[in-house]
Amino acid sequence: MLLYFIIIICFLLGIVLFTMTIINKGSSRAEKLVRATIIEKYSAYDQQNRDSLSKWIDDSISTANKFYIKCRTDAGAELVLSVTKGVFNSIEINHYGNLQYVKKRVVSFERIPSHERNRDEIRQDGGYYFNKRAPVSIVQFYVDCPKLNISIPADKPVEISKEEVLEYVDKILDASTENFFGLDDGYDVIQFVNNGTNYLVDIPNVERNGSFQAEVELSKIRKVIDCYFEKGNLNELLDIVFMSF
Repeated sequence: MLLYFIIIICFLLGIVLFTMTIINKGSSRAEKLVRATIIEKYSAYDQQNRDSLSKWIDDSISTANKFYIKCRTDAGAELVLSVTKGVFNSIEINHYGNLQYVKKRVVSFERIPSHERNRDEIRQDGGYYFNKRAPVSIVQFYVDCPKLNISIPADKPVEISKEEVLEYVDKILDASTENFFGLDDGYDVIQFVNNGTNYLVDIPNVERNGSFQAEVELSKIRKVIDCYFEKGNLNELLDIVFMSF
């Protein structure tokens, strides 16, 4: 009787383990849907770019594939995915749309041209992001950088010059540490947010109930700050999109 009971228990445990295995396999193969912008394309048939293949892919992507894309999701994540020749030929850099993929392979891409038209219209006016068109010399500065124990709240900012801002920036810029700082000249606000991976430029626009945003490389942040003080053309530095609140 005891042996019979043990056999039943083992049988039931086997069913549970088998079911969990099937569920895990199913979840790993589940398709994901994101909205993303195509930022690069790569063909292994292009001899000129063949040497850069190692920079594109990691061990989770099969090198047997010949076509790849790099895209940036609305959440800011960058994905490198393999695609079929047909999908590869149908999309171009800066195309935006619904991207469906499973693991590291694109299943489908549905382009949304209206988003691209909106972005192109924004780019036509270089000073569109700034209400004040004349250069400024002094702004209000606020910052939160736990690593350096620096905290100046947005409701109690300090006056600061461009040179002083750049001096602070040289100290707090760190791509691996979360920090945040903002500038306000009384007309326009620009904020820089680091999520521990990269920097996001944020220019609030209350009238449009949203903000202009763009990712920015560490090497360009000083140039963006200079552009803000001089009221220059940010389109020459950033790929800006409008995000509703």
